[in-house]
Amino acid sequence: MTRAHLAGTLLGLALLSFGATSAAQDEPATNPEEQRPWAIGLGIGLARSNDQGNLYYSANLRRRIHFKSREPDAPAGADAAPGVGTDPDQGRRGRVYVEPEVAYWKRSEGGLDEKDLLVGLSLVGVVPTRAFDLFLGAGFGAHFHDRDVREAGIVSTESATRFGANVQFGVEADLVANVGIFGAGRVDIVEDRPSQQSKVWGGLRFRF
Repeated sequence: MTRAHLAGTLLGLALLSFGATSAAQDEPATNPEEQRPWAIGLGIGLARSNDQGNLYYSANLRRRIHFKSREPDAPAGADAAPGVGTDPDQGRRGRVYVEPEVAYWKRSEGGLDEKDLLVGLSLVGVVPTRAFDLFLGAGFGAHFHDRDVREAGIVSTESATRFGANVQFGVEADLVANVGIFGAGRVDIVEDRPSQQSKVWGGLRFRF
C-alpha cells in the first residue's frame, strides 16, 4: 500500500465517522458548547526517539461525537429544592471526539538526517472541571519514516511505513472566547525501530 493510499484510507475513516454522527446531532443546540462541535488544534513541542529530543509539530481536527450533560433534572414548580441551579459545575458537559491528526519531527546529527511524518486517528474523551478540561485519548496511525545517511560523499536513503498506536493525555483551559490553550503528553508504540516515541507539546485550540 502506497503512502497516498494509506493517507486516503485514514481520511476516509474520519469522514465516515463524521458522517455517521452528524445525523444524530442535527437537532437545534441550546447550549453554547453544543454549538461548537469542531475544533482545530495546532501545537509545537518535543519528540524523544532513540534518546534524542527533536522539535515536534502537530495539527489535528476534532469532531464531537458525544455530548453528555452532568446537570441533574431540576424539580419543577414551587417544590424545587433550595439551591438547585447554583452549583458552578451544573450544566458542564463531558464530551467525546474523533480526532484525525498530522504530526512531524526530524533530526540531523553528523551524517544522519531522519524524519517521521505521522497520519493518524484517535478517540479523545474530555472531562470538564471548574478550572480546566482534562482529556485522555488513544488511537492508531501510520509513521512515514525517512532516513538519509551521508558517508564518504555518498547518500544512502531508507524509507519505511510503520504502523503504531498511541495513548495521550492533557489539560486545556479557555484563553479567550472559542480559543483554548492546552498542554499534552503521549507515547507512540511503533513497529520496528524506533519502537517508542515520547512526546510533550502545547498549543492553541480553535473551536467552531
